[in-house]
Amino acid sequence: MAAALSTVLVLMLHLFGYTAEFPMFKALRTSPACRRRNPLPREATAERGEGQGGDARPRAKTLLFAPTQALPARCARRRGDSVQSENALEVRMILRDFDPARDKQAALAFIMGSQHYEHGFEPDRRLDPQVAEEFLPEILKRVAARRERIFVAEEDGIAIGWAVFTVEQNMLYVVEAERTYGYIAELFVTETARSRGVGRALIAACENEARRQGLGHIMIGVLTKSTRTAEIYARAGYGPYSSELRKYL
Repeated sequence: MAAALSTVLVLMLHLFGYTAEFPMFKALRTSPACRRRNPLPREATAERGEGQGGDARPRAKTLLFAPTQALPARCARRRGDSVQSENALEVRMILRDFDPARDKQAALAFIMGSQHYEHGFEPDRRLDPQVAEEFLPEILKRVAARRERIFVAEEDGIAIGWAVFTVEQNMLYVVEAERTYGYIAELFVTETARSRGVGRALIAACENEARRQGLGHIMIGVLTKSTRTAEIYARAGYGPYSSELRKYL
């Protein structure tokens, strides 16, 4: 009975990741019950001077019950190990409405980021810094005058992306039920925040706003040569609608 209780206690210590040897449990190492249920690894014989090849030089003391996997962060902190919690490494991203006073500089940077990105596919995009200073007031004026919104993605207090949702009217030859639609006029995510779902979250925010306003569909534009962007939008459920062709004269 005593041997069984001792084994249970040792296994509990192993389960919770305690690897240090306590004097009061030293006798459990060689108890028959313990050996039957938990045979000693070869490394554990080092304490007795039985090194490889019969080398009698003492090797580094190997802990008997080393955990088989990394310790949970809460256990590591309790034991003083410098292991960070995975939750502590997760970055919290929030979506909020655009604040003109707070987000102006970020918005200017987003506009220039879009200009530089699209310039790689279409050289007619302006790259002079003045373009952002001219374009942002136009966006804000339109949003303020109509039922439109600007969403900002924020991470640790820093704006990392935005989406401009507008409401558009199609031509009279489109059936009335689909004439009014939502449109994602601007969408940009900083390079360091890409491939982490920020863009999808911004798109989803615009889609939810379209639903809230009772709109039946939403659209987004993409340059023909920007195939990667088109693929991203396709995965979000967007399909081809129309295509504009150009001819220089």
